Amino acid sequence: MRKSIGIVLSLATLLWMAACAPAAGSTTTSAQPGACVTSPAPTVAVANFQNSSAPGGITVIGVESAATARLITMLKSSNCYQVIETDSATVVPAGTDYVITGTVTRATIGTPSARMFGISVGATTAQVEIDVRAVQVATGAVAVSVRGAGDASNPNIATNRIPGGTVSFNDSAVGPLLAEAADEAVSQVLQALRARF
Repeated sequence: MRKSIGIVLSLATLLWMAACAPAAGSTTTSAQPGACVTSPAPTVAVANFQNSSAPGGITVIGVESAATARLITMLKSSNCYQVIETDSATVVPAGTDYVITGTVTRATIGTPSARMFGISVGATTAQVEIDVRAVQVATGAVAVSVRGAGDASNPNIATNRIPGGTVSFNDSAVGPLLAEAADEAVSQVLQALRARF
């Protein structure tokens, strides 16, 4: 009986090892998570993002500046780029390899619409979507065109603290939600940029 259990365990171990081993002749071509695609590091100019999110309900202002700043920080932190900040994509410093432009196409705050016993039921939500392009300066070709989307929610925000009409990205009640949603969107953009150059 012990001999049978030992044989079964040995076979199970061999099968597990075979399943985890790479297939014969296969090679891994994906870069390490922290590896840079281009060496030496390309110089990228990041233009201030625009905000074209359609007004309606609660309009969010300032999210475009926050998304620009977050992308610059993430690019610089990756140690894979020389980063230049520029006000406009039309004024590109000499030596720039890529110009990155972006537009916030959606920035919304949704508040719970149901109330029970005078208490809001549900969560306050934030959604941010950005479209970003990276243009290679030497050729004028669009190297990357990507959409990033993020959302966040919090059931504990007092909806009476959210001003109607327009809310700033820096608002103490919903600012952290907007920051979380924008961070998710920018992270998706960075991933696409890092995969290309």
